[in-house]
Amino acid sequence: KKNLPKAEIQFIAQSLPLPFTIPKGDLDYEVIPSNPAVLGSSSMSIIFKVDNKVVKNMSVRGKVEALAEIVTASEPLKKGIVLHPQHLKMASMNISEITNAVLSSEELVGLQLTRPVAAGVPIVSSMVETLPIIKRGQKVRIVATSGALHLTATGFAHSDGKLDQMIKVQNINSNKTIYGRVAAPGTVEVIL
Repeated sequence: KKNLPKAEIQFIAQSLPLPFTIPKGDLDYEVIPSNPAVLGSSSMSIIFKVDNKVVKNMSVRGKVEALAEIVTASEPLKKGIVLHPQHLKMASMNISEITNAVLSSEELVGLQLTRPVAAGVPIVSSMVETLPIIKRGQKVRIVATSGALHLTATGFAHSDGKLDQMIKVQNINSNKTIYGRVAAPGTVEVIL
């Protein structure tokens, strides 16, 4: 239960099983979804035990429905737009077939869409990316650290760079082009 999203989750059986009888005793049962993640399960196996002995094992076909408040587009949105609160609205939807549904609009504010999205369509995490924190041609500080040795230089970025992305930078003094990791806005870290 702790691994499931906060949603109203129910299993809707295609048809109910035929009636059956079991012996008297201490009844226990175990329900096993066809998909270990529960959402997306097309059946549930039910194992009935009486006095710790299996007396009935059955499968019930159906579908899992999970209603949750998720983030959707409040209007048609173009690819490349940076998301702001006015672009987003919450809507109750069945998330059992929506992969990576986002349950909070705060998670998406400030991110950039990687594709166009129609109004009312859920915005999932695979549709967004972080913005570059270094722009191509921007002057950057190049930092190299090895043990107690700490060197800095000034350079230019050869491409846009997101946090932790490897980009090419050119040292202004030596004109050498090297690869570095975007460590912070305006800072590229070179591993020696």
